[in-house]
Amino acid sequence: MTFFAEDVIVLRFLRLFVCIPVLLALSVPTATGAGAGLKKVTVPPFADRTGEGLDHSCVLAGEMLAAGLLQSGLYRVFESSPVSPLPAQADSLVEVKDLQALGRALGVDSVVAGTILEFSRNYLETTAYGVTTVKVACSLTIQVREIDATEAEILFAGIFAAREEIVLTAYTQLDLMEIHRRLLAEAVGRAAAAMADNERNRQKNPGSGE
Repeated sequence: MTFFAEDVIVLRFLRLFVCIPVLLALSVPTATGAGAGLKKVTVPPFADRTGEGLDHSCVLAGEMLAAGLLQSGLYRVFESSPVSPLPAQADSLVEVKDLQALGRALGVDSVVAGTILEFSRNYLETTAYGVTTVKVACSLTIQVREIDATEAEILFAGIFAAREEIVLTAYTQLDLMEIHRRLLAEAVGRAAAAMADNERNRQKNPGSGE
């Protein structure tokens, strides 16, 4: 079988070829206008706990989540640079204190931090009537947290997953990059929608989270 070799090669060059167009309208902390009353957040690149070197995907995931929050109309999103990026830890999530410090440095209300927890591929090979097929089940799991920059309170936390199955034959190829892109977009989209719902509920019931 050659699928596993393709798998390794694709992951090695994922950061070079995965491209997701994201249009962000980032503001600055001193700006005033129609969005002045919205919650101010920053969305740094995701951390990677997969151990597969998905650095570029982590940057894209942060950009996609920022875009989703902007589109909800509930947030103002601020660029996290030039502040140093958060540590990407393979064995633990980014500490709440680090997120709080980043939020304070940027002057935002909260920091939205994401982590790619898993990107797995499972292969099942079958042969019938002399024809070999391989079913590939791919899944991706992320965690998203919103941390209050003043009190380090966890305002939102959720785990979101996306899964896709494809069947390979002698006439098809495994496009792992495209599958990864779709799964990442789906999981991040679910996270953005859940965060927006949480914020709407908080605005309707301002004392419910206290």
